[in-house]
Amino acid sequence: MSTGNLEHLILRPVAKKDIEAFFEHQNDPEANELAAFGAKNPGDRVRFFSRWEQMLTNEVFVIRTICFGQQVLGYIAHFEQLGRPAVGCWIDRAFWGRGVATDALRQFLLLIKVRPLFARVAAHNTACISLLLRNGFIEVGRENSLSVAADRMVEEVLFKLDNDRQTAVGGK
Repeated sequence: MSTGNLEHLILRPVAKKDIEAFFEHQNDPEANELAAFGAKNPGDRVRFFSRWEQMLTNEVFVIRTICFGQQVLGYIAHFEQLGRPAVGCWIDRAFWGRGVATDALRQFLLLIKVRPLFARVAAHNTACISLLLRNGFIEVGRENSLSVAADRMVEEVLFKLDNDRQTAVGGK
């Protein structure tokens, strides 16, 4: 897949077979380090699949698989976090830096009309911070939070997207 082919990137409802790909993506140590707030034991299949079953049956979540043709590149989700509507995604590391997350988030923001919309990102995850800024989110704060996965405090950057910011940024 080349960056010039992103017009073929689609978001679709999650199929059960996608969860296997998500499990593989989650087992990447570098991705877990950047995410900082993933699972304590990302290799725990039973817990992972159980969690996904719960998310897919919970009406609070809106989750889409990010695909290029038949290939699953990751997922993007809308959920409630700390009492606020939030968004997050996980992209297979093999596709980092190719515009996948940017295009997926732009498409997803057309689907999710709730504003304001929030996101929280580990401060060391500069790629994700750039992704949010490119899509109209603004930084609204920082705080230290306990990362169970990393077993330490991690600085998080807090972001917010309002209607007026999204239209100012544009996109597809």
